Amino acid sequence: MKLNSSYTRARLYLGHSQLRDGELRKALRSYDNVLKSIPTNAGALYNRALVLDLQKQKKDAKKAWLEYLKWFPAGAHAIRAADNLNALGDFSYENQYLGIRTVTLRTIGFQKRSDTVSAESIASLRLVGTIVSNLEKGNLQIVVYGSDVRKLAQRRAFKLREKILELAPNLTPERVWVSWFNEPEIMAKNGVKYSKKNSVRLFLSEGE
Repeated sequence: MKLNSSYTRARLYLGHSQLRDGELRKALRSYDNVLKSIPTNAGALYNRALVLDLQKQKKDAKKAWLEYLKWFPAGAHAIRAADNLNALGDFSYENQYLGIRTVTLRTIGFQKRSDTVSAESIASLRLVGTIVSNLEKGNLQIVVYGSDVRKLAQRRAFKLREKILELAPNLTPERVWVSWFNEPEIMAKNGVKYSKKNSVRLFLSEGE
């Protein structure tokens, strides 16, 4: 750092050392300086979010995890980032479990009070359909949780099935199953329960 204070890799690893030693404020400054030069540096984005989480700065930590996931939505770090984001009560990204594979996805959504799939969900649904179609066995289970609008959860479940089959033409219809509940999904994170009025859960099963 004395030789070249703008050398971002050295500043990044300085941040890592400070984080390891519990010097959170110094680590945060180091990561911020890295991001001034390289706004999408994966290590700085992830660890900056981690530092804010450790400092209990809930609002800023949420923003930081979302920023990381915007640029790096796949892989082991994305899985942990989504878990940390969910633990703060934000479910903008969630981990879905497709057999032995865990996939981090933007929350599957719909247009307000309708069964029309949101444009932001298309990429996630295409990815799910492609993954399942490349697996030799297993059925995709689509579970939609409730709404106060009569039969909306049911309509949404079938609409998701239709959309996934459209986006993944190699996936056969008999491998995609639906179910629905006219009640919220209850999630527990770090001992705190969250009620998600409209949500979607995707997983792989061996049978029907």
